[in-house]
Amino acid sequence: MTNALFWILSSVVLDIAANWAIKRSRGFSLKRWGILSIVLVICAFLMLKPALSYFHLSVAYALWGVGGIVGSFIVDRIFFHVHLSPRIIPPILLMVIGIILINVTTPPIR
Repeated sequence: MTNALFWILSSVVLDIAANWAIKRSRGFSLKRWGILSIVLVICAFLMLKPALSYFHLSVAYALWGVGGIVGSFIVDRIFFHVHLSPRIIPPILLMVIGIILINVTTPPIR
């Protein structure tokens, strides 16, 4: 399971970096940042693949998705100084709790 979590976390980090590059590309008008974002997304999915030998696709994708959302929220706040409404925090917490419940209640692949 440790290896699977490593692959998912690595994939999440690459996804967050891809989102950061997409924002830096200013809607893909800056080609280098746009190309970098595409490469990072491809690498993120390649890193997610090994985790599928332990997690069901729906669980792995949910973990990846919520990690990317929370990480992108943090990157947006820290690096781009975007002020987000405090009302966004409860839905994010609900997603995290939901993903934890899905992960806890779903048996691993044997």
